[in-house]
Amino acid sequence: MTRRLLATLGLLAACHADAGAQTIESYELRVYAPGATAPQFTTPFPASAVECNLPPTTSSTTTNPAKVVWTDPAAPTRECHWLFGSVLPSLPGGSYEGALVAVNAGGRSSESNRAPFVRLDAPAAPGGVRFSR
Repeated sequence: MTRRLLATLGLLAACHADAGAQTIESYELRVYAPGATAPQFTTPFPASAVECNLPPTTSSTTTNPAKVVWTDPAAPTRECHWLFGSVLPSLPGGSYEGALVAVNAGGRSSESNRAPFVRLDAPAAPGGVRFSR
């Protein structure tokens, strides 16, 4: 009887854990001016575009970054990366803060910490160009 009760409790606990599992379907990148309360823009991206279970990065650049990096929720000593391509290069030069929100069928998570980064403008085109002999 005790064995059957323990087996039933174990099964119920396993079912409850499965029912509470949170599968992330997508993320939302939010970009803010430093200290702002409302984002300048947001962009969603699918969880399938994220690569996780990666070793921790050894260097971090915050000037013209090419990816967002965060702690892998399934493996806290590993990282997830999203290469955002042309999303941030469309921002004008300046200082910004970025944050992530995870999304699934149950709704949106609270916002992550905000991380600072800088976008540098491309240099101005050279002027007075001509050809000579």
